[in-house]
Amino acid sequence: MKRISTAIVCAIFFCSTAFASDAADLTVAQIKASPPVGQTVRVLGIVVGTYICPPCPMGAECKPCMSDSSVSIADAPGAPQIAIAAPHPEQFERGAQYRFEFIVSDGRDGVDGHLLRSQRPVQRSVWSAP
Repeated sequence: MKRISTAIVCAIFFCSTAFASDAADLTVAQIKASPPVGQTVRVLGIVVGTYICPPCPMGAECKPCMSDSSVSIADAPGAPQIAIAAPHPEQFERGAQYRFEFIVSDGRDGVDGHLLRSQRPVQRSVWSAP
């Protein structure tokens, strides 16, 4: 029996990984209608808002934030939104379209998903990780 070289196995693995990331984009409406909790999805959406948990002043008792920071996206302005936890939501321009890849959550933590990477569609191969 012949041994399969590591290079061939890696080449096959990377090909399947690249193919998986080329999956079709979902819409915000599709995510809202039937959230695939625990799955990684890609959504092309418009940034409608961002949220950063405000700091608690010294000596004050503050209610904890559901999520430290997030970006809210929609299919179109005024349409239903989803919130994606993101470490630096200020990087997203309000009204601009981005492709978001995230893991869908059940919403108990105040967000609909956790960002893995994002991309402005005009920057074809440039992904930014949180």
